[in-house]
Amino acid sequence: GTAFTDAVKLADGTANCAPGKLLKALRLRVTADGTELLAIREIGVTSDPAIPTFKHPFEVRITCEVPEMQAWCEKCALMCETWWPLYCEMLPSEGYRPPVSLAFHLVKDMQGVAYTSGGGIFCADGWFHKRQYDIGAVAHELVHWQQQYRGGGPGWFTEGVAEVVRYYIYEPKARPKINPERYKADAPYGWDGSAALLNWLTCTKDKDAVVKLNAAARKKWRASIWQDLFGKSFDELAAEFKDSLRAAAK
Repeated sequence: GTAFTDAVKLADGTANCAPGKLLKALRLRVTADGTELLAIREIGVTSDPAIPTFKHPFEVRITCEVPEMQAWCEKCALMCETWWPLYCEMLPSEGYRPPVSLAFHLVKDMQGVAYTSGGGIFCADGWFHKRQYDIGAVAHELVHWQQQYRGGGPGWFTEGVAEVVRYYIYEPKARPKINPERYKADAPYGWDGSAALLNWLTCTKDKDAVVKLNAAARKKWRASIWQDLFGKSFDELAAEFKDSLRAAAK
């Protein structure tokens, strides 16, 4: 995409190029003044063989309040654009259309680590300036941007989904160890424990456990969902999960 040559001119919004040209990129360039505003709503390209298309198009807009961290922000943006299609495939639900853009903010003097809101992902410079390796925390927040829950569900589940993607798919080597005696069934688990519980459900009860729970959180969460999906109450599942952790620790 660095050396361009004229291929063909548009006429009434369409153009046909003679076959036999090998192209790496196409550029649409305005070459003359017009009397009306130019609006490009869609570009369609046909070829033989067919070119691949983006099933889940996504763009990241960066706001960086600390100039020396611009390169780090761009690294995070590239991670988001690369992993977004995978997130969309991992967490589908009927009728759900994922967002197509994200505002990524690195904020000076912000407290904490990172959070996601309707305005995008916000990251604290104070944390990431010293821990530029911690892209996994951004991967976690990107899951929240993908979730878009409107149907409810416990907060630990929302965080647990983000952590199960982070620690069991994105960076499994960084996964923390789980102490079975540290958590209570009714409170549950801390984010890493929540991820471990969801992974256990996926491995032992239903390979689509997270997908089904995720779909319910987008539409309408119900207290009976554990019984409906897995044939047991949450307390029963939690006790069984803790027993499995104890057995693995022996």
